[in-house]
Amino acid sequence: MEIINDKKDGATEGAKTSAEAIVNNKMTAIWGGGALIVCGALWLCHNYGLLSPLFFDHLFSWQSLVIICGLWLVATREYVWGSIITAVGITFLVIDICGICISFTKLVLPILFMAAGVALVVAALTRKKS
Repeated sequence: MEIINDKKDGATEGAKTSAEAIVNNKMTAIWGGGALIVCGALWLCHNYGLLSPLFFDHLFSWQSLVIICGLWLVATREYVWGSIITAVGITFLVIDICGICISFTKLVLPILFMAAGVALVVAALTRKKS
């Protein structure tokens, strides 16, 4: 009778963490490294006065981070959520650049309630009967 030890192979596969999987992905490492190089170069240009402070503030803002997260979701084939998050980030960035003052409780919160209601109605109407 022969005993097969599968733990040795399974242990090495299970030992890989998600961080190792990301680093091992060549394209992810290339794009991530390129993004860090560009960010560092832009920051260096800002420190030496080669970039407008206003441009730098908009480039490295929370809105830009939301846009990047949305684009990352699109790149990982989460098209619907990626598009929504990217659109929200772009909207808030344009609002910030144009200097439009929007009250969260007077405008944004009611729109969010209406959007949630529309989503519930559409989900109920498109749900298959079981």
